[in-house]
Amino acid sequence: DFMMLVADRAFKHTRTNGVLSDAKAIERWLILSNALYLPVIPESARWGDSIETNIVRSRDTDWNNEQVFIGNLLPGNGEALLSSMRSHGFYPNVAPPLFSQPDGVVTLPFQFALAHTNGSGDIYYTLDGSDPRLPGGDVNPAAVLYTGPMPIFQSTRVQARVLSAGNWSALNEAVYG
Repeated sequence: DFMMLVADRAFKHTRTNGVLSDAKAIERWLILSNALYLPVIPESARWGDSIETNIVRSRDTDWNNEQVFIGNLLPGNGEALLSSMRSHGFYPNVAPPLFSQPDGVVTLPFQFALAHTNGSGDIYYTLDGSDPRLPGGDVNPAAVLYTGPMPIFQSTRVQARVLSAGNWSALNEAVYG
């Protein structure tokens, strides 16, 4: 149960708006690097120039190049984290279901649809805010086996998992309203 909770949090925080998503990581890096943009000028004076090659070291060349270099390292780190967790047994091999539309404001009634990312297993979902998986791994009696698009008539939290050969995926959730 604890490892499933870890997987749920890892998936939640590495997806589109999660704190470990590519967009959020790049946003944090830009805030940090922009805050250092002016203070790095006096720091660059300490770097000195290259005697061997007569290269002048400065913020506008050295610092800016490093900013770009670090910015290019960030995309894909969330997926790399999940992959590493999976290879060490800390994340399930069953991929969470995909929602037809990310959470947010929608025009009601709204048809939500779910899909497999790896094509195997049954998708279970709940609309009451409970987890489709009970502690211990049983299917929640409130969970519904997904068979096709479903209408939503009011603000609703949808929580979904895939169950494949006795193994659950991480939880994927969306709030529509």
